[in-house]
Amino acid sequence: MERIGNILGKQGLGAVQRAFALAQLTEEWPRLLGEPWGSMSWPLRMQNGILWIGVPDSSWAQRFAFENRRLRLRIEARLGNPVELRAQISRPAEPPPPDKPPVVGVNTPEVEAAVSAMPDGALRDIMRGYLGRLAAYQKTDAEREKP
Repeated sequence: MERIGNILGKQGLGAVQRAFALAQLTEEWPRLLGEPWGSMSWPLRMQNGILWIGVPDSSWAQRFAFENRRLRLRIEARLGNPVELRAQISRPAEPPPPDKPPVVGVNTPEVEAAVSAMPDGALRDIMRGYLGRLAAYQKTDAEREKP
């Protein structure tokens, strides 16, 4: 079995960094863009230097075209690098079901063993958080299945 650090080294850290940046951007989106854009648009994905932004309909896509430069400057200031923005008509992601409480990551011996060999401290911290939350979800699901 190959260690996760070796796999990520082969795949490149870029995908992990883009996913992390997108997650942070999604969390800050309403504050970053303000109204009405904070509630009427949402980041969908980052791909090849393009940030795809979801909008509810064609009228918002047209508004987006007119305000693209202003929005792009705000987003670039937050990300610290240039991006191209494109709008896509879509529905916002569904919120998690209300019966599931928010999951806080757990630091188990298995998580520490999986990340301990990673030489990059930043990557180690990102993966520790990800694997810790994954372990917490698995623990929460197992507790729900008990009679």
